[in-house]
Amino acid sequence: MISATEQFDGDEWQEFIVQLLYLRYGTDLVEVPDKHKGDRGIEAFTNDGCAFQCYSPESPSIVSEVAAKHKQKNLA
Repeated sequence: MISATEQFDGDEWQEFIVQLLYLRYGTDLVEVPDKHKGDRGIEAFTNDGCAFQCYSPESPSIVSEVAAKHKQKNLA
C-alpha cells in the first residue's frame, strides 16, 4: 500500500500509473515508449481511443508556470 506522503520521481510515478492502467484496461492498453519519435508525452493509449499522459512535478510550482510549460511543450 502506498502512503499519502510517499514521494515518487518521474519515472517511478509513470511506472506506477501504467501499472494501474494495466489493471484497468489489461491487454487493451498500448504503452508508448518514452523515446518514441513524436509521442508528445503520451505514456499509453487504449484501443477504444483513450490516451494517458503522466506528470510528476520535481518541486512545488505555480500553476500558471506549469500550464505555460505544458503548452510550450505541445507546440514544439
